[in-house]
Amino acid sequence: MPALTGTPADDGFRMPAEWEPHEGCWMLRPERPDNWRAGAKPAQAAFALVAHAVADAGDPVTVGVSAAQFRHARASLSAAVRVVELSFDDAWIRDTGPTFVVDGRGGRRDVDWIFNAWGGLEGGLYFPWPGVVCLTWTDDEQDPQHAISRDALERLERATDARGRPLEVHKVPLPGPLHYSEEEARGTDRRGDGEPWRLGRRMPGSYVNFYVANRGVVVPLLDPLHDEQVLAQLGDLFPGRDVIGVPAREVLLGGGNVHCITQQVPTPLSWSN
Repeated sequence: MPALTGTPADDGFRMPAEWEPHEGCWMLRPERPDNWRAGAKPAQAAFALVAHAVADAGDPVTVGVSAAQFRHARASLSAAVRVVELSFDDAWIRDTGPTFVVDGRGGRRDVDWIFNAWGGLEGGLYFPWPGVVCLTWTDDEQDPQHAISRDALERLERATDARGRPLEVHKVPLPGPLHYSEEEARGTDRRGDGEPWRLGRRMPGSYVNFYVANRGVVVPLLDPLHDEQVLAQLGDLFPGRDVIGVPAREVLLGGGNVHCITQQVPTPLSWSN
């Protein structure tokens, strides 16, 4: 496969919106015992639920696994999920995998980013449609997230879309707050000496960390007090798509959620299609 030196934009390529048609979805199987508790077995079960939900929502799923995990992964995933042997660092394919760009003439390229397993800012807001924003929100002024969300809301209220129209902002409730239990924190291998580094920490829980597939939206279930409300809210925002809730605390324990562990492969359509 040739490596290209020009920029995608110079060659007429663009990054398609996540709600545009997909040819498939890639995931990676979690294994690292320093990030996933109990030898990553609970996380592997949670990732499998996400993979099956994405497949049910219309995106063919491919899961990359190490040689050591291949047989177990193949046995634990349905025939609807393709399993391939692959070397990787950790399961955050949104960080470590390629992103795909299209040119509207049936062409598609992948962007090979410099490795980044340290995460980023995700789960605060999401643009499900042009001019529409989902914003993580809490009314609790004592919660540190309140000031962050308030600042984001004020900026969004001053912003417009590409046509100069005000943005339509939908506040999505914040789950929790959610914290690592002692059992969860102690379940991972320690990095150096001392107490587990996550002990007592708050987890970055957000419902906005979801995946939009061809026929559905796969949403993390994180808090019984808000789960049903959020599923209904997202159902209104994505008419024509099924909203599928998946228990996702085990994914969150690793530091991210459904959107972080999935990477869509856009369909390389021609403008004439």
